[in-house]
Amino acid sequence: MSFGIAFLVTGISIILGLFMAYFLARREFAGKRVVIAIISFPISFPGILIAWAMIVLLGRSGVLSQLLAFLSGESASTFAIAFSFWGLVAGYTYFTLPRVTMAMVSSIEKVNPSIEEAAQSLGASRLQTFRHVTLPVIAPAIASAVTLAFSVCMAAFGTALLLASGVIDILPLMIFNVVMGQQNYELGAAMGIVLTIITVGVIYGYRRKFGGSVYE
Repeated sequence: MSFGIAFLVTGISIILGLFMAYFLARREFAGKRVVIAIISFPISFPGILIAWAMIVLLGRSGVLSQLLAFLSGESASTFAIAFSFWGLVAGYTYFTLPRVTMAMVSSIEKVNPSIEEAAQSLGASRLQTFRHVTLPVIAPAIASAVTLAFSVCMAAFGTALLLASGVIDILPLMIFNVVMGQQNYELGAAMGIVLTIITVGVIYGYRRKFGGSVYE
C-alpha cells in the first residue's frame, strides 16, 4: 500500500505542480509573491497539522463535507473522506505539492523564452514547443521533484498516524505498531532498514542519473 500511495501522490503532485510552476515562472501579476507564499505555506507544517487540516476540511463535521452535503442534499458522511485512503492521499498531496512546485519553478525560469518563441515562429504548437524545447531542459528538475515527492511520501508518518492508523497499512505505521504495540524491536528495525534502503535507493538513483542534490 505504501508504494501505491507514494506513486499516486507523486503523479498527482507532479502533474499539478508542473502546471502551477509553469504559470508562476511565465506570468507576472500583482500579488505574485503572496501567491507563492500561500503555495509554500504547507511546507512549514508538521504532519500532525496537515492531518488536522484534512479533518477540519473533510471530516464528518468538516467545512467541505458540510458544504458539499448542503449543495447536493446528501449526508455529510458521504463526503467525509478524511479517515480513508483518499483522505490520506489528499493529506499527502497537500504537503507534497508545494515542494515539487517550488522545486520546478526556478528550473522553468531558466529556460530562455526566446528559444520557445523561435520554435513557435517556425510553426511548432505550444504543446510541441513544450515537449521538444522546454521539457528536455527541465527534465532534471522534474526527476528531482519526483524523487523528492516519492521519498517524502514513503517516509511520512505524522499525517498517516492521525488519518490512517488502523485503516490503511503503510510501512511507517506498520513499523510504529510493531515497535510500540508488539514491542518487537528486531522486526521494527528490519522494517526500518527496508524503508531506508528504498528511500535512499531512489535518491541515489537520481544522483547517478542527473547528479546534484534532490533538495537543491
